[in-house]
Amino acid sequence: MVPRHRFSSADDLVGELPTLISEDGERLGADGRAATADELDRLQASLAERLAEEDAERSVAVLLTDRPVPLVNYLASRLLEVVVHGDDLAASIADAVPAPPREAADESLAFLLRLARVRSGDLHVLRAFTRAERVDDPYGTLRVL
Repeated sequence: MVPRHRFSSADDLVGELPTLISEDGERLGADGRAATADELDRLQASLAERLAEEDAERSVAVLLTDRPVPLVNYLASRLLEVVVHGDDLAASIADAVPAPPREAADESLAFLLRLARVRSGDLHVLRAFTRAERVDDPYGTLRVL
């Protein structure tokens, strides 16, 4: 099982992963917003070229774990992080929370569905979508029928 990192108190912000994230963010933002945006544009173009040549099922190492995953799953998890943390950021500054681009939402939701099926099984997921009375979902969050 892949380790999960959940931060529930200030004490959780001390350690290898939070320190790595914080230091990386400080380093990336040190030159200011314009430089960061320019670097992002450059990296995006470079990544698009590289991914066009990659095998989607190629195994890649994941930071702080010893379990490689297929590239397609790794990329889906990174996109999900961007979507979720973009929402977190907007909410944290009380800004209007924009909907993510449709393609990003589609990919993120498809990835979450794959994870839910692996974690809970098809029957449980089907019931969560259709039979709230048969699953532990007190708010009916997943009920679509």
